Amino acid sequence: MNIRKIRGKYLLPLFSLTFFLVLCLPTLSRAQDPTGRPSSSSKRKKPSGRPAVPESMTVILTILTDPPGCQVLINGEAKGATNTEGKLVFAKLPIAHYEVDVRKDGFSPMKKGFQAGTESPTLVFKLKASLDDELGRFNQLVGAGKLTGPESPNAFDLLNDLSAKYPDRSEVATMRSTLLLRLAEPADAAVSSTLSKWRGVGRPEIERGVTASECIAKLKTDDNRAGARVAYLKGMLAMRDWLIGPSNPSTGAQGQNAPDVLSVARESLAGAVQLDGSWAAPSYQLGRLLLFSGNPEGAVGSFAKAVQLEPNWAAAHTGLADAYYAGGKRKEAIAEYQKAVKQDPASARAFAGLGLARSMSGESKDGLKDIERAIQLDPSSGLPHLNLAMVYSESKKKKDRDKAVEELNEAIKKNPDNAEFQNKVAERLISQISGKKP
Repeated sequence: MNIRKIRGKYLLPLFSLTFFLVLCLPTLSRAQDPTGRPSSSSKRKKPSGRPAVPESMTVILTILTDPPGCQVLINGEAKGATNTEGKLVFAKLPIAHYEVDVRKDGFSPMKKGFQAGTESPTLVFKLKASLDDELGRFNQLVGAGKLTGPESPNAFDLLNDLSAKYPDRSEVATMRSTLLLRLAEPADAAVSSTLSKWRGVGRPEIERGVTASECIAKLKTDDNRAGARVAYLKGMLAMRDWLIGPSNPSTGAQGQNAPDVLSVARESLAGAVQLDGSWAAPSYQLGRLLLFSGNPEGAVGSFAKAVQLEPNWAAAHTGLADAYYAGGKRKEAIAEYQKAVKQDPASARAFAGLGLARSMSGESKDGLKDIERAIQLDPSSGLPHLNLAMVYSESKKKKDRDKAVEELNEAIKKNPDNAEFQNKVAERLISQISGKKP
């Protein structure tokens, strides 16, 4: 047999059959399972359980807390508590992003987020004591108006305790701001009353202002105005006691220790001027005190400083004019009174002073008109009647002198507390006029 023919005749069909079987074999193997039923890849049995995470993809997380014994939650799920040393360790934590909450009764909760990576992290939590209860007590005291002593408990004492324990807490800073605003109300009201309605201000109002101002100064130790306000109100309280008397205001008599009270008033107001040289009120009131106590030259200096600080303040110009007049400088007094009435056309005090100065300078007609205008502007004031009496007292006519006595009595009647002037001045003038009577 020819081998080449056999190879050519039979070799090709054999190769084709083999190639066909190779292609069909996978299909045939998938066509049925051992039971003879067609198999389906979609019905394969899924592996049971979660596949283990390789250790190379986990980290050790260490939680440190202050105080110890804190509850730890990871992604909202409780995971245990730190031990007596404030430590809790998670050995195998899969790499991922986590939110860690740390909580303990009596403390504000704290949360931190972190992304676990290849390094083993340590998260430190230092919890702050919760001030919710203290804040509630503080708000109750403030709402009830129990701001300072002698009431106990009070908001100021509570805030002092919390400030000592928690000097850097934002809650304490908020309470301080709240209390300062509330304390400023009686303090500012007392200052305003001593400047705008001196005749009507009562001792209790000034005392409340002093107490509130002292607390403000303790809360704002670096504020010169706060310290000056304390000195100012203490000075005004002493000045009131010197003019009116602390025990029996209705008599208008000075207290038994009047010189001592006068010294306290003078030193306190001078201290306020020194503490805050930009505040005109202490200089103005010191000028009034010096004028009342018989020192017009010193009063001129104090009033002049007040005018310099507040050039548009009519009361300061009126005070300076009063001091000039008391010192015999009528021309200067008239100029200052005119500035005052121009700035405040409703100032009865300024018109009363202007009328007296002009009358004593030879302008009797216009001066009397000014005083009459002052009476119309403020019928309750005794000062215009005092000034009118001084004008009439210069007359040689009995009718005018009688009129002067009437006006002096009216002035005393309307000045029961010595708030506008010292009634002894009017009483002394009555004696002088009576001595001139035939």
